Amino acid sequence: MNRARPAAILALIGISACVAGCGSNQVGTKTTPLRGAAFDVTHYGARGDGSSDNTAAFAEAIAAAQAAGGGTVYVPPGTFAFSARKTSSPASVVIDGTVPVTLQGAGRDETSLIQASSGKGLLGVHVDGTTVEDLTLDTQTHDAGADIFVQANHTSLAHMRVLGGSRHFALYYAGPKGARLLAPLYNEGNSVTDLQLNELVCDDGFSWSFQKDSTITDVTHTGSRLALYGDANTTVTNYTYAPGSQQCGARNGFWLTPPADHITIVNFTSSGEGGKVGIIGPGGVGKVASDVTIRGLTMTGSGYHLAIGDVLNLVLEDCHLGANTIVVNARAQAQGTISNSTYGQLVHSSAPGARDAISAAGVH
Repeated sequence: MNRARPAAILALIGISACVAGCGSNQVGTKTTPLRGAAFDVTHYGARGDGSSDNTAAFAEAIAAAQAAGGGTVYVPPGTFAFSARKTSSPASVVIDGTVPVTLQGAGRDETSLIQASSGKGLLGVHVDGTTVEDLTLDTQTHDAGADIFVQANHTSLAHMRVLGGSRHFALYYAGPKGARLLAPLYNEGNSVTDLQLNELVCDDGFSWSFQKDSTITDVTHTGSRLALYGDANTTVTNYTYAPGSQQCGARNGFWLTPPADHITIVNFTSSGEGGKVGIIGPGGVGKVASDVTIRGLTMTGSGYHLAIGDVLNLVLEDCHLGANTIVVNARAQAQGTISNSTYGQLVHSSAPGARDAISAAGVH
């Protein structure tokens, strides 16, 4: 292996290797073909033996793909560890600069990236148009940092398994620098599809913050919660949630934080809490979620509730909450309708002076 080979030659090597040996990646019943020129990380010294440090090898493969104008950084079957503590980034694998690439494994049951340096993040994405797919990301085994930190637009995360530790959000889509609830800024067009998530944090296991025109689809999540934090025009579809082993009360299902607007949640199934819509802390009075539609929420556990805080134009329909309670606890205003849904009780416990206009019709 000669690391000094030009990127173009290495690209050809990657292409011929895939034509001869891989062609496409099998993930369950889904086949994901490689996109463009292929840069196999093992041609840059990576070793999937579960112990060798692969920080430099992955950086070289990503740099070569970007120097060639883009392509697929391919990670073959194996367990690729990262143990370098001192790098220029909080994450071991970083996609930055201006050229997007695809980071692709042989399937989430075949290819794993594991962070072996305690407390350090695993993957950082900072280039618009980046795709990450067909991998397992693991920061749980060594209780490291975030599995993936994204601060970019039009990225795709697909056919993944993510194992998160107790120190940090497992998936952190942060929004642009400087974004805050009082002055929202947005990253746009990001998507997550077909995700298996297991995390141990007592906070937002899956933080979807300041995202606009975004989608989350087909997720199975065990852990704390999905945090929809200040988002706009975001749709969540087919999400199955179960509380994790953490003993810290983080069993919320989802938590939608104002001033999120135009949020749609369809077919969310929870064996823990039903979720929190528009719930804010003591310093958040004045922030209101708006135009929120929740359709097909199903609660399979008992002794839980769905919490409704400050929200306008809430539509809750075709939901099946069993004997669980819907609690309206607005600080300023809550307005919306509940229709064609089953639940135990509708409890109004808003602050004195708050405008509580949540009405119910249809099945109780």
